[in-house]
Amino acid sequence: MTLLEAFSGLPDGRKGPAQRYSLAQILIMAVCAILCGADNWVEVADWCKDRKEWLSERFRWPLEGGTPSHDTFGDLFRVLDAHIFETRFRDWIRELAGVIDGVVAIDGKTLRGSGKKGSNELLHMVTAYAVQSGLCLAQEGTCGKGHELAGMKALLDVLVLKGCIVTMDALGCQTELAEKIVARGGDYVLQVKDNQKNLAEALREFFDTGAAAGFGRLTVEHFEETEKDHGRIETRRYTWINDVTWMDRPMRAAWKKLGGVGMIESIRQIGDKVSVDQRYAIGWGRRRPPWPLRALGGGEG
Repeated sequence: MTLLEAFSGLPDGRKGPAQRYSLAQILIMAVCAILCGADNWVEVADWCKDRKEWLSERFRWPLEGGTPSHDTFGDLFRVLDAHIFETRFRDWIRELAGVIDGVVAIDGKTLRGSGKKGSNELLHMVTAYAVQSGLCLAQEGTCGKGHELAGMKALLDVLVLKGCIVTMDALGCQTELAEKIVARGGDYVLQVKDNQKNLAEALREFFDTGAAAGFGRLTVEHFEETEKDHGRIETRRYTWINDVTWMDRPMRAAWKKLGGVGMIESIRQIGDKVSVDQRYAIGWGRRRPPWPLRALGGGEG
């Protein structure tokens, strides 16, 4: 799918002189400029003006009267249906990137400068990131603390996850999200903390007992890696077990196609100071970690 195909046929309510440029022309120019680093409409207009010949040749546009002004870009995007634009842009990215495989990490971040620190007006951006290809697949903005979960649900409703393993931190460890991921064709590895108190306690007890007395006949997979950076040494030890029969039946039944549990033990040393941290995870056991656990643990993979 070309950019021209992606943005052709959009509803256009403009009239008169505003139609000097087609809707597709303005959208394509804006996308090209922004992908090349333009941060505002003045920079977008300047980029297009400087590359008028390239735009004309590449897209076969006459452009005898020049390229749009920054006001033209701003006026259009103020009235443009953001949902329709986002849908077309995602379709183009999906065609460009091909079929996404591997790990898709979904994470939320608070945008600095979006409001007063500690207020409930801060803007939070939830992002779906294809780890192996380095692509940002989609983003969803939410306003106010505690709304990131709604953003995660919205992303999962539009992503095609067949063949992917979705990782999320403890906020995303929800039975509803696990069910959505499986319904979209994906696997999941979710970090578990005390927002799922009973599950977290069961995992801590299971791994503490196993470390002390062994895991019996269960097959245990181990993986270890060490990073050194500016005097800091961090060793991460990953443990994964593709068996959940030890777990209470109602607990494991609550998670769609739950098939494995894992632990990440991080040992950090800075000088003589050593700290140890354990994190736990659950997942669908169709395809085995520890590769997805590395995405939770901070490894590059």
